[in-house]
Amino acid sequence: MKITTEKTLRKIIKEQLTNLAKEAKKLNEQGEIDLNLDVTKLQGVPKNLQKLLDPDASPQKFAALDAELDEKGSPQHQAFALLAFAMNYADKDVKGAVSLLKKAQSLAPNVQKMMDKSKK
Repeated sequence: MKITTEKTLRKIIKEQLTNLAKEAKKLNEQGEIDLNLDVTKLQGVPKNLQKLLDPDASPQKFAALDAELDEKGSPQHQAFALLAFAMNYADKDVKGAVSLLKKAQSLAPNVQKMMDKSKK
């Protein structure tokens, strides 16, 4: 298919996005996608972390709780939050989450170099 006008391109993009949104909605309705780690069932998780990791928290509430964890949270609490997010990305697979965290750790020096470069 040859795209000759911007209008045609926009139409194709809009159709594709609509189709993707429908597919995502269908998967969510079927319950096939569940990436949220329910930390409320885990013993010893502080209440503020439970609230931070609540999938139903509004973006504003999440931002406030994240700022609080950043300011007052212990390294252990912050590490737990990172692990919970990795667990979500890894579909609750512990080995997958650890693999993601190791990959992130190996990327850290490169990110530092990029940040240093951007400051110059």
